[in-house]
Amino acid sequence: MVHLALKARYHLPFQFYKRDWLPDLENMIVYCGNEQHPKRLHYPGSYSSHFYRKNEDFLQRDSSAWFSGYSALKWIANQVLTNAFSQNLQGCIYDIPLVFGTQKAQICPEDYSAWYIMDLFTKTGKVTEFSFKVIGVDSLAQIMAKNMLNEKTGRGVSLIRPVCKEPITHSDLAEAMQGKVKFQLADLKEVIALLGKQKTTSFLLPPNASEIIKQAHDAAQILPLDFDESLLPKGPEVFKSNLTARLQRQENLDLTNRDECRVS
Repeated sequence: MVHLALKARYHLPFQFYKRDWLPDLENMIVYCGNEQHPKRLHYPGSYSSHFYRKNEDFLQRDSSAWFSGYSALKWIANQVLTNAFSQNLQGCIYDIPLVFGTQKAQICPEDYSAWYIMDLFTKTGKVTEFSFKVIGVDSLAQIMAKNMLNEKTGRGVSLIRPVCKEPITHSDLAEAMQGKVKFQLADLKEVIALLGKQKTTSFLLPPNASEIIKQAHDAAQILPLDFDESLLPKGPEVFKSNLTARLQRQENLDLTNRDECRVS
């Protein structure tokens, strides 16, 4: 059994997820833990669960897209499943960073928070230093499938961290946008000050965003046994191919809108 997530809505409080999402996870644990007909439960988690490490972190809950109700759900889900695995439930938690589309199809959801953040940098022409890890959805599927097949021979593991080793950085954004935007390095507060909707911007990029990202993205990669690591593309390649495709879609949309305006 694979527990696939619904759309993450970072503006909703934890009470929403507690009411609507946690019961679903509990039902799946009960279903998969049936003694007569046990099943393995594979749960795609999130790096956002790493944002909660000490009591003070929970005081920040719902204060930003990072310390959001969604992130709190992921932390609690990890604890619940780890406990269930210690009581003989079989399966795996996949501790996943930001997921982009495939390199070939390059279809990445437009509402990913990463795109909003990249748009903020693009609008100002200023970018703060950042570094975070990613995975393409095709590579993620390969990794999950490999671990599930390993389970058939007793070699599955209960924690996988499916990431491309090479992180993406502000330099990759600047390189991909050459000829379109010339970026200057700036302090995050300076970037926020240049934008109109500062409340929204601060929600996506709180002043301590760099420290928050580092908390999660220091975690080491964990792959299935005997997984061929050469199958994994580099993180910047995944990011740039999806960014290029997104920019092309946007340009095509702008051209279509322009033509429609002329006709009308």
